[in-house]
Amino acid sequence: MAKKKEEIIEGLAIKDTSQNKVGLYFNEDNVPIELFSSGCTLLDLIMGGGFASRRIIDIYGGTQTGKSALAYKICNTFLDKFPNGIIKFADTEGGIEKGYIEALGLDLSKIEFLKDEKNSPIYTFEQFGNVIQTILENKPIEIPCLLIIDSLDALDSEDDKDRDMVNTKGGYAGGRRANLIGELLRKAKQLETRNVTTFIIGQERVVLGATIYMKQTRRAGGKVREHFPSQVLFFDDKEKIKTKVGEVERIIGEWVKVTCEKTRFTTSFKKCDFPFIFGWGIDNEWANLQWLKDIKKLEQFKFEGITQGLGDIVMRRIAREVRQNPEAKQSLDKLVIELWNEIDKQFEYT
Repeated sequence: MAKKKEEIIEGLAIKDTSQNKVGLYFNEDNVPIELFSSGCTLLDLIMGGGFASRRIIDIYGGTQTGKSALAYKICNTFLDKFPNGIIKFADTEGGIEKGYIEALGLDLSKIEFLKDEKNSPIYTFEQFGNVIQTILENKPIEIPCLLIIDSLDALDSEDDKDRDMVNTKGGYAGGRRANLIGELLRKAKQLETRNVTTFIIGQERVVLGATIYMKQTRRAGGKVREHFPSQVLFFDDKEKIKTKVGEVERIIGEWVKVTCEKTRFTTSFKKCDFPFIFGWGIDNEWANLQWLKDIKKLEQFKFEGITQGLGDIVMRRIAREVRQNPEAKQSLDKLVIELWNEIDKQFEYT
């Protein structure tokens, strides 16, 4: 039997998939790039296995939905996948608190926080464009790089940074921003040839004056922002997570619903929920247990105290116990992946 040929694209071996049935593309082991984990099993699954390396990834949503915390988390998972990799972080909002992100498990010594010539955070499109150009000209292709911008919405142009929203030509700064974002993303697309993964974070904004018949929210960049990324994730808050100590009740986090609005590595519009704990991050084990409960398969996970009728308080305790038990943690991940794939197969179009 003749061996499948392999073609080499920019140093990466890719399986020849010309004999695969078109409808089974996403279910075969033929994704032509390397994926790295988000640190959340369900989030990986809705994207088709994880974040795509050497591609543009766009995440947007409301405030306090874990977008920045996820960016900090993937710094570690990226280096787990590519130990010789480098990370460049553009904190355009100037909001990074080093103590907070260290508490989330981030090793600050592995990250280059990008600054301008005055040692200030990057805050204009032109400055970030210069960063991209420098990488294109100087970065060795054999070294993987993760470039993070948090957030795209905080960037301004050199011309507009001191202007009012209404410019002297009768237009609005927002229109020019959309063009600038398009130009920036077009340039960032070239980074894929230099072994760079670009991770963009953005905000969802309320549209002032929108009627009930109009879209109530928007994101900067408009339609052009949808064209260049290979993966687009929308983060939305679902419900608050509360805990009570004595007579004092506080909100400690929230359940976040994520929709994979675009991906080139599985079918789009898959969704997942996970608990985001303020100051701590995503509780992967709690998310997995809750998902098993939602699909009425919780009792398939063999662990002390597990029943289908498990309440939130007991589930959180068991999630903590599982997290501290490497064997149980691996077993839970494996079960979730197996059941997810079984469900996926039932949705195959024949």
